[in-house]
Amino acid sequence: MNRKDAIYFEGFLFVLFGAMVLMAFGYNPAARLLPLLFGVTGLVMILLQLAHDGFPSLRNVLKFVNPEGPGKDRTTDWKKFFQVVLWCCLLIILLYFLSYLIVLPLFIFLMVKFAANESFRVALQTAIMTGAFVWVLFDLLLKAQI
Repeated sequence: MNRKDAIYFEGFLFVLFGAMVLMAFGYNPAARLLPLLFGVTGLVMILLQLAHDGFPSLRNVLKFVNPEGPGKDRTTDWKKFFQVVLWCCLLIILLYFLSYLIVLPLFIFLMVKFAANESFRVALQTAIMTGAFVWVLFDLLLKAQI
């Protein structure tokens, strides 16, 4: 992706995160925390990326934004892309038949174990922590009936 296309895409993401932040103010106070957190974080991150790509004089200050260096072409590995698409299809199919409290830890376990090639212990720990976080957030705090 050349620099001009990257700036257009980053501008689109900036508008998207900005809309997320603005929409979050319409939610009730209990439900607005996470959209605001993710929206503001995304705005800051994409603003740094825009500054890095749009203003060459800031590249020395913002070296941490793109450690590969300016001008490197980021090629797409289509095999990995289609693997991610297949994993997402698996998630959607599992969510259709099972509860999200079962599917998300199972999906995280499978992704970490097979896609990331981590050990069984790491995959299990990640799945348990994710399942506990989702349960506490959606069932206990937000009382979501999903």
